[in-house]
Amino acid sequence: MESKRAKIRAEIGTLVRRWRERQGLTIEELGKRAGIGARYLQVIEQGERDPSFSTVCAIAEGFGMSLGEMFSREHETLSDSAQELVKLYAEAPEPVRQALPTFLNACIAAKAAKARRREHKQMRAR
Repeated sequence: MESKRAKIRAEIGTLVRRWRERQGLTIEELGKRAGIGARYLQVIEQGERDPSFSTVCAIAEGFGMSLGEMFSREHETLSDSAQELVKLYAEAPEPVRQALPTFLNACIAAKAAKARRREHKQMRAR
């Protein structure tokens, strides 16, 4: 059983390190964002400690993402520009991060409305 726990610790540590490096953060910067000591983060990254659930949640928040996003495999296939957007989002102040979904939904709705108008115009022209 201990070997399974060690493997999970190592996987969590690797995941945290990859996200931290992808976002260009030092251990100290992530620690400050997550409210966790840099030394504790270091031993988590090295797979030497079992972080609590609340610690893992705090780390995800430090990255500016949900726990599900942090553990998602989708990030492994992101393009460089998409990874840069993730980084910018994580670095944005909280009010900006809260407003961004509304802004993006408005952009999507405007684009869909434009496509519907174009389609309607084409249908009338026939």
